Amino acid sequence: MTICFGLVLFSDFYYKFAKIYQLPNYSINFFVKAIIGLFMMYCLVTKNAITKKEIVLAVLFFICASINLMMFPSVNFFEGTYLFLKHVFSVIVVFYFLKMHKQNNATLLFSAVEGFAYFNLLLILTGYIFSIDLFATYDMYRFGYNGVFKSTSTASYFYMCFLAYYYVKHINKKDNIPLLITILASSIMVGSKTLFISSALFIFLYTFDKRQLMSKRPIKKQDLFLVSIALSIIGFVSTFLYINNNTLLSSVYNDDGLISAFFSYRNTVFSDAVIQIKEQFSAIQYLFGNLASQIRRPELALADLFINLGVIGTITFLSLLFVNIPKKLPKRVIFLCSYILLITLLRGNFFYYPTVLFFSVIFINAIIRSND
Repeated sequence: MTICFGLVLFSDFYYKFAKIYQLPNYSINFFVKAIIGLFMMYCLVTKNAITKKEIVLAVLFFICASINLMMFPSVNFFEGTYLFLKHVFSVIVVFYFLKMHKQNNATLLFSAVEGFAYFNLLLILTGYIFSIDLFATYDMYRFGYNGVFKSTSTASYFYMCFLAYYYVKHINKKDNIPLLITILASSIMVGSKTLFISSALFIFLYTFDKRQLMSKRPIKKQDLFLVSIALSIIGFVSTFLYINNNTLLSSVYNDDGLISAFFSYRNTVFSDAVIQIKEQFSAIQYLFGNLASQIRRPELALADLFINLGVIGTITFLSLLFVNIPKKLPKRVIFLCSYILLITLLRGNFFYYPTVLFFSVIFINAIIRSND
């Protein structure tokens, strides 16, 4: 898996490089992920790792997608098929990491991940000092540097999940200060709201939890209540500080309010999408979606899935993703995974960008297996 991790990083960075400097990308991204997906599928099949229930869900998902694709004019068939394959890749990646974790060398993989984190911070700082567009997150109107990553979403989910992974790995152990500083510094330098807020919440909650464990005092209900209030206040204050100190978002806040600034106008796009769905969707599309729809995605996970897959397709797809999640998990793990899920619902792109899900599942699997 270490090789696959490196290949995904390379293909995404080349895509970013080619886009900025207007070079041909040769569809490297597609071919790399296709090879990785086929390799993972081969491992799953040869190890007889897929159950009858999962096969039934997969066939149902394929039927939903087939009905979806048959409704398109031929000009949109390739576009719809390509988007369908993105969802298939997501399912294969989740299956592979959750089922084949015992066969993979997690130590080697996370040594590579941590080494990459140090290297990427170096690129981020280099980009910031010398104003290198290749390493920038946004254009000139917003601050942010993400190094190798090709998109804000990829960097945001990578470092957010990295923070959660660090939490469960080090909460009962000695801190790795250089790694912790690297993750937090990178998170802040990326410049996204998600990471700014997540970093503030992480610092408070991790410090509280660590001190609580060291004191060996049992956590009482009033402690949880106070922590919940503190997290809410920190979340609101960090959001307001981020928006207030960002030229573009402060302008949005002054013109259209806090909700529009917080969602970067996703709320407006969502409202427009609802109107278009009512006008354009047939009964069949409500059930099975429209993979080649021209409706702009609101970048809110469930809304995006509904537009692409419909009600039945979305339920089937999510069932495939969650079918291998262990039923019993430690409360700390449940909380961290719930936070990631909440951000996914509010932010979107988790299921749309295969790279985002690939990196996230590496960490989520490690978090789930932290007590194994």
